[in-house]
Amino acid sequence: MRPYAKSDWTYLRHSLLLFLLCLLCGAAMIWLSLTFLQHTQSALEQARLLLAASRNRLEIVQDESARLPVYSARYSELSSQKILSGENRLDLLESLERAGKHHKLRSLRYNITPQEAYLHAGSGKQGMNSRISKLNLQAELIHEVQLLDFLSTLRAESNGLFVVTGCTLEPNTPSGPLPENNLYPLHAECNGGWITMQYGL
Repeated sequence: MRPYAKSDWTYLRHSLLLFLLCLLCGAAMIWLSLTFLQHTQSALEQARLLLAASRNRLEIVQDESARLPVYSARYSELSSQKILSGENRLDLLESLERAGKHHKLRSLRYNITPQEAYLHAGSGKQGMNSRISKLNLQAELIHEVQLLDFLSTLRAESNGLFVVTGCTLEPNTPSGPLPENNLYPLHAECNGGWITMQYGL
């Protein structure tokens, strides 16, 4: 067997170095391929998420578009009832007087406070503020149905959303002697108010 010459070792060393260089290049290419695959998969996942979010937004828009006629009709109804407007105090006073005369209430007395924030309505959400003009009224009645009819008329004819928080009915006891023919035996006192809604107040 011929011993290896120095030139043979030099040749083998060059071959081994070339082989190692090929291994390193192959490993680098594999690493680059894996990295590119991960980035591609990540981009694909992000694209899927964006597509899903876009579909959800499209469904929401389509649903809102389908509900728009309902919202528009409701908005028109609230506007016609003057709920989406400011307080019209003259209209409130005229409504009280007109309803009182129509239902023949005697000694109708009332007090309407200036408008204030309606704390029970969660004011301020989405730029919409609810406000209330509080009402206290007293009157003398012939019977209980008069009061119910009077309040129903106020709710139907006055501007804003009319609410009643409470009423009391008591026997009418005037300070002077009781007339023989007492046509108004009941005294009523009610608390409530008119609620309106406005933007940006």
